[in-house]
Amino acid sequence: MTTCLASVGPHSCHEVEQDIGLPSGVYDIYPIEFGSPVPVYCDMDTDGGRWTVFQRRRTGDLNFYRPWLHYREGFGYPAGEYWLGLERLYHLTKDGSYQLRVVLEDFEGNVVYAQYDSFKIDDETDGYTLHVSGYTNGGAESFSSPSAAAVSGVCPSLASVWQDEDEQKSVRQRIQSDPSHQFPPDRSRTTLAMKLSLLLLLPLMTTCLAFLPRDCNDVEQDIGLPSGVYTIYPVLFGDGVKVYCDMDTDGGQWTVFLRRQDGELNFYRPWAQYKEGFGDSDGEHWLGLETLYHLTKDGSYQLRVVLEDFEGNRVYAQYDSFYIDAECDGYKLHVSGFTSGGAGDSLNFHDGQKFSTFDNDQDRSSTNCARRYLGAFWYSACYNTNPTGIYQWGPVCDHYSNGIIWSRWKGFSYSVRGFTMMFRPHSPPVEHRGPKDH
Repeated sequence: MTTCLASVGPHSCHEVEQDIGLPSGVYDIYPIEFGSPVPVYCDMDTDGGRWTVFQRRRTGDLNFYRPWLHYREGFGYPAGEYWLGLERLYHLTKDGSYQLRVVLEDFEGNVVYAQYDSFKIDDETDGYTLHVSGYTNGGAESFSSPSAAAVSGVCPSLASVWQDEDEQKSVRQRIQSDPSHQFPPDRSRTTLAMKLSLLLLLPLMTTCLAFLPRDCNDVEQDIGLPSGVYTIYPVLFGDGVKVYCDMDTDGGQWTVFLRRQDGELNFYRPWAQYKEGFGDSDGEHWLGLETLYHLTKDGSYQLRVVLEDFEGNRVYAQYDSFYIDAECDGYKLHVSGFTSGGAGDSLNFHDGQKFSTFDNDQDRSSTNCARRYLGAFWYSACYNTNPTGIYQWGPVCDHYSNGIIWSRWKGFSYSVRGFTMMFRPHSPPVEHRGPKDH
C-alpha cells in the first residue's frame, strides 16, 4: 500500500491515561477497530485510575427502565448518568483480561465497593452472557453470584440485569421472538464501571422511583430512535400517554399533538373529547387539551405546523414560543416568534384566544365559530386557520371555508391534504463529546 493507516485511537480509558496524569472526565475511545469514537467517562482517581465507566447512576435524572434496543446501543451522557451499551461492552471485554469494580454510595455518604478479578460478556448471539469471578470485598454485598435470578425486596439488585441460566435462555427466546422485549432494568442506583480493569460507578438508591420521559425530547436521549409511537408521562406520577414522536424533522424530538392526513377520523367533537384527546397516535389524532397544558405550561417550547397540499408540496410555519393555559382559563393559546417555512403566518391571529367547540363557545364572534365552520380551535372572530375542519379529499371545499384551512398559504377556499402540529423544547440536547471536566 502507498497510503499510511493512522493508528486507531485508545481502546479504553487504560490507553487514554498513558501515565501522563490526565484528570477524570469524558474522553473518546474506540471499542471497535477503525470504528467511530465513543465518549466515555474515565475515572483516573480511584485506586490508580484508568477505569472505564460503563454505568453510572447518581441523581435520578435519567430513566433506566428501557427496552432491549436502548441497552444494546447505550443511552445518557457520560458526564452524568448513562449506560455505555452492551455491544460496546462486549467489544471492550471480550478478551477477558479485565477486572470489575462496583462502587456504591448511600444517602448518608458512605462509600463501599465490590471488586472482581475477571469480567467479560459474550456477544449478542449468546445473549450478552455475563462472566464474573474473583470477588474482593470492599464493604459491599457480593456480586459474585449473578446467577441468583430471584431478588427479594421492592428494588431488584444489580444482579438481576444478568439472570440465571434457565431464565436467561427464556429471556433470549423471548427477545428473538419479540424484538421489543425489554431488557431487565437496574433500579438499585449502583454504578457499574470497568477498569482495563473495569469499573462500574453508581450511587445506591433507597427507592425505586424511575425517571420517566415527559415528552419526545426525553424519549430520544440522542440514541437515534426512529419516528413512531412512544409512551410519555406528562403528569408526575400520572398515567402514561401514547404520542407520536417525529424524530426526523429538523433534528427530531417533536411531540405531535394534531395530525390530519387521510380523513379517517371525525374531528367535529364536543368539549370533553377535545379536553381528553381522541384518535390513534399512529394515525389521525388530537392529543388532548389537558395533556397539552401539562406538557407546555412552562412556556419553553417551539411549535411547528407542517402542511401538505394535494400536489405533494410541503411547507411549514414555526413559532419560537408556544404554550396554553389551564382549563380554568379556557386553555388559552400563547404563540409568538413566527419563522416562515413557506406557509406564511396564519396562527398569530389566534394568539390569546380561548379554545372553542360547538358545545363550549369561547370565541369572540357573535356566532359560534365551531358550529359555523364545523371544527374546534382557538377561534377569534373567526379564524385564519381551521385545522380541525371537515376533511375534503380534494382541494376544493364543498362549502366555503369549512375545510382544513391555512389561509396565508392557500387561501380560504383550499382544504389541505395534510396538517400536523407538533412542539419540542427550544434547544434539543446536543450529544456530548470530550475531553470535558466532570
